[in-house]
Amino acid sequence: MRLIGAYTIHPDEIEAGDVMLSIVKAMVVRPGAYRLYRCSYPATLLYGDEIPQGTRITNERETCEALFPTLAQVAEPDEY
Repeated sequence: MRLIGAYTIHPDEIEAGDVMLSIVKAMVVRPGAYRLYRCSYPATLLYGDEIPQGTRITNERETCEALFPTLAQVAEPDEY
């Protein structure tokens, strides 16, 4: 079993038993509004305790409901 970054591996390098990881960061930008970002793994090895900004997730509402249900109850995705 290998632990690999979901965004850094080439498709032809994927093997049976691989475990792919990424970081989904929820950032509350103001009361009632959040933004979700996908960040490459292992961010902590590359950046220490600082998780990089990452790329904003396009389907934030559905992702938030699945991964951060408490946040989804009290906040909405931030509009640009």
